[in-house]
Amino acid sequence: MSFCRFVYIYIYIYIYTLFSVSFAAEKIKHHISYPLVLGATGVLITITLLAVGINARRRCLKDSNTRKRDLRAEGLQTVCFTWRQLQDATNNFDQANKLGEGGFGSVFKGELSDGTIIAVKQLSSKSCQGNREFVNEIGMISGLNHPNLVKLYGCCVEKNHLMLVYEYMENNSLALVLSGKSSMKLDWKARQKICVGIARGLEFLHEGSMITMVHRDIKTPNVLLDADLNAKISDFGLARLHEEEHTHISTKVAGTM
Repeated sequence: MSFCRFVYIYIYIYIYTLFSVSFAAEKIKHHISYPLVLGATGVLITITLLAVGINARRRCLKDSNTRKRDLRAEGLQTVCFTWRQLQDATNNFDQANKLGEGGFGSVFKGELSDGTIIAVKQLSSKSCQGNREFVNEIGMISGLNHPNLVKLYGCCVEKNHLMLVYEYMENNSLALVLSGKSSMKLDWKARQKICVGIARGLEFLHEGSMITMVHRDIKTPNVLLDADLNAKISDFGLARLHEEEHTHISTKVAGTM
């Protein structure tokens, strides 16, 4: 018998006993004191909340275990960070460390215990309906390594947390620079370098990698710049795979504005 079922049976017996005592007291013209009733009600509420909490925790653990099994099935070869590690690295996800928020979730700057600066992307519940989207993103990008793609360091699938850990880009995004909100100014040589970098990154995704894919959401916020103004493409993990069994033309809009 599961623990939750045992709790439900206990609650039923408890309520039945309480009403039986109340009925007996009425028959002998006695009244149950208010403190007794309030105390019994408090115990009942506590037991109910405990049962609900345990049930919710079990569901979260089940989802986490499912994600881990899916990741192993994908042949994932990357670091699995713990929630505590990323919480410490980002100072409990302090808003002062928030780099931005994209279509897949918020991104925070962090520093690991060895001094490595990282960018932690918290995937929102809206961007991950179940496990498959998260597993797809991890599975596809874990094996991709190119100078013009943002490098994935690892992930976190602990409890109900879905997070990706990337290398940190010192100069943020191309969108920030072009908007004038950054103090950085790009001369024509730097602009040419960025354009060539984007082209090389896309060429690798389209033709050079073992798993060819299209980004479908290439835009300036998804082009990040490192300290040397090398362009690196991000958010390509949910790109569509070129699979033989999916060669039909899709009319669904996949990008964001």
